[in-house]
Amino acid sequence: MRASLGFVVLALIALTANAQSPTATSVYIYKYADAPGVHAHVWIDGGAKHYVKAGEVLIVQLAPGQHEFHAGDKQPSVMQLEAGKAYYFQFGGGFYGHPTRLTQVAPEQGAFDVAKLKRIDN
Repeated sequence: MRASLGFVVLALIALTANAQSPTATSVYIYKYADAPGVHAHVWIDGGAKHYVKAGEVLIVQLAPGQHEFHAGDKQPSVMQLEAGKAYYFQFGGGFYGHPTRLTQVAPEQGAFDVAKLKRIDN
């Protein structure tokens, strides 16, 4: 029990250390392992389409400033991202197991959630 708690603490420290770059912003987009559906789609700034399967976290480094996230819902989320900060989003909503929106999660909860997921980079 003590060893597993130590592992979780080390994983959280490693994840937040990655987000401390003064010139970049780290964005974590994830889907819980027990979430329904095979995979979810996310578009960032109207560009590349990324796939996130259940139990995975997509980690994207972005320049500070305004960015648009779209996960199949009709209205994309527009966020003003600050340098050196980490932002966490999880997939939610949707029909027939296809998530259609991203929900922003508090950094403490997001860091805890993604420590248990498989990391995929863009």
